[in-house]
Order: sequence, then C-alpha cells, then structure tokens
Amino acid sequence: MSKEKGSSGERWQSLLLITSICLLSHGLLVGQLGFNWDDWFCLLVGHLQGFKGFLESASIDRPAMGLYTGASYVLFGLNPLVWHLFAWVARWLAVILFWWILRTLWPQRRLETTLAALLFCVYPGYRMHPLPVFSILQYVTMNLCLFSFGMMSWAQQVKRRGALLEILALTAIPFYALSFEYYAGLDLLRPLILWHLGKEKVSQKECRFRWTLRHWFPYLFVLLAVMVYRVFIFKPNRNLEMYSATDVGALATRWVQAVQDPLLLIVQFGFRVWRGLLEAAVLGWAPILEFMRLNFENRSTWLAWLLFGFSSFLVLMYLRKESFTREDDLGEARWTKGILVGGFIAVLCGLLVIVAVKGPPLAEGKNSRYMFIVSIGASLIGVGFVRFLFKKSFQNLILSFLIGASVGANFLNGWAYKRDWELQRSFWWQLAWRAPGIKPGTLLFVDIPPNPLSEIRSSYEIAAPANFLYHPGKGTQPALWGLDLHNPQFLKLLQRGGLYAEEQRSLLFQGDVRDALVLHMEKKWTKPTGPREPCLKVLRPDEPVPEHFASAAYSNIDRINPSNENSFLPECVLGKEPPHRWCYFYQRMELFRQRRDWKGVVRLAEEAESKGFRPEEPTEGLVGIEGYFRTGEVDKGKRLLTSLLESSPESTPAIRYMVSRLRVSEGGKMGSLRLSIELNQLIESFQRKPWPQNT
Repeated sequence: MSKEKGSSGERWQSLLLITSICLLSHGLLVGQLGFNWDDWFCLLVGHLQGFKGFLESASIDRPAMGLYTGASYVLFGLNPLVWHLFAWVARWLAVILFWWILRTLWPQRRLETTLAALLFCVYPGYRMHPLPVFSILQYVTMNLCLFSFGMMSWAQQVKRRGALLEILALTAIPFYALSFEYYAGLDLLRPLILWHLGKEKVSQKECRFRWTLRHWFPYLFVLLAVMVYRVFIFKPNRNLEMYSATDVGALATRWVQAVQDPLLLIVQFGFRVWRGLLEAAVLGWAPILEFMRLNFENRSTWLAWLLFGFSSFLVLMYLRKESFTREDDLGEARWTKGILVGGFIAVLCGLLVIVAVKGPPLAEGKNSRYMFIVSIGASLIGVGFVRFLFKKSFQNLILSFLIGASVGANFLNGWAYKRDWELQRSFWWQLAWRAPGIKPGTLLFVDIPPNPLSEIRSSYEIAAPANFLYHPGKGTQPALWGLDLHNPQFLKLLQRGGLYAEEQRSLLFQGDVRDALVLHMEKKWTKPTGPREPCLKVLRPDEPVPEHFASAAYSNIDRINPSNENSFLPECVLGKEPPHRWCYFYQRMELFRQRRDWKGVVRLAEEAESKGFRPEEPTEGLVGIEGYFRTGEVDKGKRLLTSLLESSPESTPAIRYMVSRLRVSEGGKMGSLRLSIELNQLIESFQRKPWPQNT
C-alpha cells in the first residue's frame, strides 16, 4: 500500500514539475504577445469569410486543417490572449500525453520518462510557439497523433473496453494525417510501440513478431487508406510552382526528373536524412548557445537567467527526491541503447515526409515549422545521450542545466515576439491616428523593421490589420493589401506601376499600383520609456525623406480620406489605445495639415508643448512650425525654426522644402514671397548651401 501511495505521490510531483516548467518556458508572456506571420492570414480569412472560408481555404491541399482553425476562430475570435492561452494548454497537453505514453512503455523508469517529457516541453529548436494560431494547428495535430498512440497502448493493457479504445485510436488517424501530411510518417512508430508492449504478452520473438503484425494491421490499413485518398483521389489546387509540397504527383515527377540515376537518388535522400538527424538531435539545442551570451544590458537577459536558475533548481529538487532506476550494468546499457534507438527512429519517422518534400528541417531557416515533429525523438535522444556519455554523479546536473537553459532560450525567443507585437501595435495605432480612412483598393507599401521570423513580412501580415482597421466586415475579399519594401521586387513594382493581383488560398486582391500609399517606421525601434518614441511616416512625393526618395515619389496621399472619422480598431486585437505621447500629436498634426486646418495644427502643437512632448526626430516638428507661419504667428515660427537650425543642421533640406511650400501654396503672393525670402536668409545664415530646385 505504501509503495502504491509513493508511486501516486511521485506521479503528482512529476505532473506538477512538468506543468511548472511548461509555464516558465512558454506561459509567462501570454498576456504580452500578439499575432504574426500565418496567424494574420487565418484571422483575415475568418474575419472576411467565416468558418466556411477556413474549409474552402484548407480544402485545396490539407482537408482537415480547416476544421481545427475554423473551430478555434469561432471560439476565440480576434482575442490574442485567448489564442495564446489555448496554445499553451495545447502544448502542455501534448507533453502530458507524451509522458503518459512513456510511463506506459517504461512504468519503472519514472525519472527518465519525466525528464524526456520535460525535454520535449522545452525543446528550443521549435521557435514558433509565440505564433498561437499556427502553433495550435501543430499542437492539435500532435495531440491527435499522441492520443491515438496512447489509446492503442492502453487497449493492450486492459481486459475490458479494449475494442472501444482501439476504435478511438483508429478514428484519430485521418484527422492528423490529413492535417499536416508529414505527421503520417510519425505513424510508423506504431509497430515499435507494439513490439515493446508485446514483450509482456508473448515471450518468443517469432510469436511476438506475429503478434505485433496482427495488432498493427488495422492501423496500417487505415493509414494506407488515408494515403490512397491523399495520393490518388484528392487533387490539390494550389499554385504548384510555389507550393508543390502538397501535390504528391508533382513531387514524384520532380524527383524523377531531377535524378535519373536511382543510386544517386538514394545517396541524396540518405544525405538529407543524415543532415536532418543532425539538425534534430544537435542543432535543435543550439538556441541555448544564444541564451548563454552574456548581455546583461537588456532586462530580458536578466529575466532569462533568473528563469534558468529557478527552472534548474526545480528539476534538481525533483531529482534529489527521486533516483534513477538502476539495474545491472548490462541492463542499464540495454535500456540506454533502447531509448537512443527509439529516439533516432522517432526522428527518422518524423523526417520521412519532410525530407522527401522539403529537405532537412532547417533548410528553410532556424525558425523551421518542422522542428516540432522531431522534438519527440530529440527528447529521447537527449536523455539517452546524457545516460551514455556522463557519469551518474553528473547526469542530474547536466539534465537540469539543459532544461533550465532551454527555458531561458524559449523566454528570450518569446521576448523577441513581444517586442515585435509592441512594434505592430504602435504602427497600427499611429496609422489610425494619422489616416481616419483609406480608400478600398489601396496597396500599402510598408517599410518597417522585420519580425523575428523573417526578414520580409508576408502580404497578409500587413493586409489583415489594415482590413480590420478600415474595412471591418465588408465583403468576402480584402479591400486593402500590403507589400513589404524589404523585398526589392516590390520596390521595382512600385516604380514600374501597373495592375497588381495576389491570391492566397481563398483570398484574392486586385488593385492598381498607382493607388499606393507608402508607410515608413524607423528600423531601430525601442519601447518608449517616456515621451520618446519613433513615429510612423506616411511618405509624400513632395517632401525630402532621406534614403526613401525611391519609394516616396510613388506614394499617393490622396488614398487617405482625411474627413472620415469612422475608423475601427478592434481593441481585442491590438489592445487599448496607447497613451497620447508625441507621436499621437505628430500624427494628428499631419492629418490636420492634410485637411488644411492650420488652426488645428497649432492647437495640437501647443497642447503637445504644454505636456512636455518633444519630437524624437527634429524634422517632425516642422509641421507645427508651418502651422504657426500659416496662421500668422510668424515670430513664434521663426523662433522655433531658429532653434531647429541650431540643434539640427542636417534638417536644412526638409526646412527648405517647407519654406518652398509656403511660397508655392499661396500662389506667389507678395506676403508669402517676402516671408520666403526672410526664411531663406535665416537658413543661409546657418548653413551656406545652394537652394534646391522645387519640383
């Protein structure tokens, strides 16, 4: 009885430790994260087309995927907090299911199974957890796969209701195999699990082999049926030139055409597999090295190291209370060899489809979506290697260090996405202040810092928030679209002009490049700690913007409807409106300038000054100075202009353009010409430079 109580107490301690580590690794920032990359696409589909849109969007290549995303959108809507909470719960549940399966396979290896589950939880090679919509698809698919494995294992251990459990296990196969095709390879772990479970049921290897085949056959039959449907019946309808990963026929043709020599084909495939094994088992832990870089100037580094220490301490406390199951040397070597082999086979099964379709997991970069599926095998390999390479006295320290450092690395990864979400919120709130309305059909050419995932933001990362803001619930196709100017092809498109169309699954945008609005925000962006913050610039073709002449010349400011005050920014997406600091007043002054309401510009400038707000970039103050000149407060305008010339001589070109606007906009009247000459003389007294031709 005491042994059973001790075992039960250990299970609860193990579950509590797993939950705590999952919370420290992935849960601390859930209230400060938002959306990114494919998250925005899914939200835009749901916003415009509803549940039906998800089904249509997924039906062209991954039939089951639309069910999960559509159901999640119906439940969670546009609230990032709820999405991130559910993503954390889904990942935690995957870890618990994995732990439960390992306990089923090795009931006496309590410590080792807990450590493997912890490594699966904190595996830093998968960096896309802060993308909740996309990650939920990964986690739900993995949960269905692990649920199927668990039901199958449980069915072999119970005398009653075994058939019902097997039916549940069989039913789950189509739902994950038709969601992400590469999870079908993971299903090949079944015979290995059954072989291990059959050890207690059948003693002779020959009989055990037949027992394994007999129990595997129903699962193999269902998997093959799904594959037959996927390969021969289902016809994907994506742009195969870009997305051939989901067209089996196109993939087979590509392999045959690329390699005529079968031996060379085998060698190439083997090299890909070997590289994938190395990436999963070794390079997947590389983010720990980034975490170990000591840069204590950042608050995030201090927090990450505190989490590292606390997590390592929790694991060490658990390891002190429990001890590794020790057999004789031969038994220990056999078990270590078994978990290493099992880990490598799990990685190989996860890699099977990925390597055939895309190549090694990290071929698409360090932020690979494919690293999650191999994390199961990588966690087993991690425990096996520590048991194999290190002495017993060091194993606890090594494993606690590995888990703690991974927690720190995951926190820093989440912090990068937190910073990017702050940037996105600042960008869209400032645009809402600056542009109350944007006409349908506008192409937003955006130049803002890249996100942590990619150097170039996807079109729908810009299009989704823009449509939420300016055209909520209108039509089934996006009224606005976005292009990132970090892509040089889009700059060429902007210069070339013409019609532009882009199709993304069920979304289609068609527009004219002449209807472009160019937006810019500084590349070096930090969260404001006071009145200082970078301001969004809506570029105009008639103003000098250093390093942005090429794009500013094509910005059509008339795409903004300055009289429309009905913009809608869903607070549940971007949070509450930020405090009104300098950038708020700057954006509103620019809006009033476009309306030619110069009294409103002066009123805003004086309000900003009374509250102690000053521009971070000196030229941002020119709109207020121009307002003073146009409302007759010439002396104050001159005083502010003199101060600007003294403090920022590099602002001279922008000042000259402002002066030229004063002259031209008044039609060459004597008063404006006299003021222009006076201001020109003031400028020349500070810096002797030739007057630019106003074009």
